[in-house]
Amino acid sequence: MTAQIHDSVFYDGADYSLVGVGGAGLFDPAEHGLAVRMIHTACWRGYICGYTVAEKELFLTSLQVGMDDPPAKLFGARVQTGSGTVYAPIREPVPFTGGLLLGAGFLRELYVHMGFHPAWKYERVVELLFDNGKLTAAHDRSAAMAERRSAQGSLQPTDPRDAKDWIETAFDRNYDSPV
Repeated sequence: MTAQIHDSVFYDGADYSLVGVGGAGLFDPAEHGLAVRMIHTACWRGYICGYTVAEKELFLTSLQVGMDDPPAKLFGARVQTGSGTVYAPIREPVPFTGGLLLGAGFLRELYVHMGFHPAWKYERVVELLFDNGKLTAAHDRSAAMAERRSAQGSLQPTDPRDAKDWIETAFDRNYDSPV
């Protein structure tokens, strides 16, 4: 298996990896009639989103999809082909309600070649709370993630019987948002 490419979020002048989702309303290709396929081993789900928080609102600003016959335009952007199918620039409001965990400064010594890396593997972690795409609160969760790191045991299961649960967790970005 391969570590997966995170969606990205540009927030407060910096780029972050989207490392946790607790809510509903992010981009979903099926809701737009798109039948995606794996792009490569680092993108099993078939799409990678770029989001931006601007003027306290969440926008989809780029999209890469794995498709055999992609539409010529999506959200007003023409398809760009090359190393994948990309639509950019986009500025599509996203009606997300819930919380997003954003991570920056990935700690390379915590790298595992599997799934999405969780928030506690990042030096800086910000939690953003949204109501229907509008930013309602932002919290620095870096200290809490540092505590989680210090309490973390093995990065991979030591007992083969635990492997299935560990793999499922590695591909799950959900977290319990306070919203």
